Amino acid sequence: MPFIFLIIIPVIVAFLAFALPTQIRFIRRISLVGSVLFFLGTIGHALWVFSFPDQRQSIQPWFLFDALGAFMTLIVGWVFMTAMFVSHKYLIDEEKLGHSDTTRVAHYYGFAFLFALAMILTLAADHMIMMWVALESSTLATTLLVAYNGKRRSLEAAWKYIVLCSTGLLVGLLGILLFFVALSGGSKDEVASILQFSHFLSLATIPTFDVEFLKIAFILLCVGIGTKVGLVPVHNWLPDAHGETPAPISAMLSGVLLSVALIVLVRFKFIIDGLLGDSSWTNHFFIFFGVLSVLYAALMTLRQKNYKRLLAYSSIEHMGIATFGFALGPIGMIAALLHIAGHAILKPLLFFASGEILHSYHTTHIGEIHGLRKRMPKTSTIFLFGLLGLLAMPPSVLFLSELIILTQGTQSALIPTLLVGVGLVIASYGLLRGFFDMSKESTHTDEHDTGREKWTSTHIVMVAQMILLVSLSGFALTHAGQQMFLMIINSVIFHVV
Repeated sequence: MPFIFLIIIPVIVAFLAFALPTQIRFIRRISLVGSVLFFLGTIGHALWVFSFPDQRQSIQPWFLFDALGAFMTLIVGWVFMTAMFVSHKYLIDEEKLGHSDTTRVAHYYGFAFLFALAMILTLAADHMIMMWVALESSTLATTLLVAYNGKRRSLEAAWKYIVLCSTGLLVGLLGILLFFVALSGGSKDEVASILQFSHFLSLATIPTFDVEFLKIAFILLCVGIGTKVGLVPVHNWLPDAHGETPAPISAMLSGVLLSVALIVLVRFKFIIDGLLGDSSWTNHFFIFFGVLSVLYAALMTLRQKNYKRLLAYSSIEHMGIATFGFALGPIGMIAALLHIAGHAILKPLLFFASGEILHSYHTTHIGEIHGLRKRMPKTSTIFLFGLLGLLAMPPSVLFLSELIILTQGTQSALIPTLLVGVGLVIASYGLLRGFFDMSKESTHTDEHDTGREKWTSTHIVMVAQMILLVSLSGFALTHAGQQMFLMIINSVIFHVV
């Protein structure tokens, strides 16, 4: 069973990283090999699940392997592997600058692998308490990564991250418990299995439930898990965490962790849709949080003077777009999944580039960076193409996803869709303005330090991501791509609605 390897590999690498902190060359090599094996494991797991669409593979009562989880697991595997490859150079540069040491680097790799493990367990969890424990574990694993450089602002961001996310998840846990109470009116055997997502594959097995308790539970879940997604107004940890976290970890936080939490919320949404016999009630919450997140984040991009915080607010915006898409029926869900996949490719690329910029200019302040295109022509070019892809310029897959979302939205939620469109325009201006402000020439530019940037492993990874992005756009339009997304929808919606 490929899933077992997705547990074993991170555990082994993390154990070695913590047990042998002085053997840094060995830890670096085993981490690179482990990340590749981990990604190959996610491919094997996805092939295993998609090859048997009519069979529910599971490890009872804790894990259930469906198409949605396999799709997201594959995304996690890719982002994690690229982050580990970029981490190799990033951490060496940090050591050269005196911002790191051997033990800290070893612990970085250990916690990064535990972070990946927590996300995989979250996606595969069938039992709701297991899901909650795994999601909370992702917070614990990343807190010390947020505080990696040990500076005061990093420590403050780490405390804010763990306090707000853990508090939010406690609210989510209360929602799970109320969810259990709302449905606990059946027999002993029924009550025992209520906390399993697979219990809801056939609504005929569901006992009588309390509608009001069920709705309160969903509201708590939206607020609690929405904190982890970074939805406005429970997003406050995200800009600070991204502003201080090492670039490869920011890539994982933004590229996949937010989406993993959103998928958890989506699973609850479709269960409650099935129980209520209608999706309109939960759709209102997804539309509200989606539109609010897009508009607020877009406006905040106009105020940012830190390019990493600028990218962080962009992540909030894109989670808002995906959340909005999940409220637009099956076609909207396809677009939302496409959007999540495209964002998981592009946002890490931009954070990887931000790490290169940081090590060249030693600042994250946009106003202190001049002549970016002249000083770092390769990084700035890739950064610009990635930025245009994030802004949904063809052939980016985000062009396709946003086009579908906006088209579907005009048919069922015209005013919210127009507001989302306005937000997209504002965010595009804010992001592009940030890039061109950094590209402006300065009279103090050193002519001997321009245009000499060398190709590095980070550039190779970023180019590979651009190629994957275009390939994903083409795959989404093929018959095989459409069948895959229909399979994902069938694995989640049609079993409970």
